[in-house]
Amino acid sequence: MVQTYIIRVRRSIREVGLVEGMSIEVPIRCGLTPRHGEGFELVRRMFMNKYGIDINAKYAWSPIWPGCFDIEEVR
Repeated sequence: MVQTYIIRVRRSIREVGLVEGMSIEVPIRCGLTPRHGEGFELVRRMFMNKYGIDINAKYAWSPIWPGCFDIEEVR
């Protein structure tokens, strides 16, 4: 089973090809999902590996591009 975290881009970041309104799905396999909301930390790491951008799950920001991300839902 796979759980999917959806990250919505609130502001365009042209340097990495992310456009405002775009949704990025970050799948986490069931066995990898930690308890008590720590899955956001896995999402943060996976997103950083893919795009080189560090997001903070609680406040949905990036140090380089503040206010650009919302972690929208978990499926």
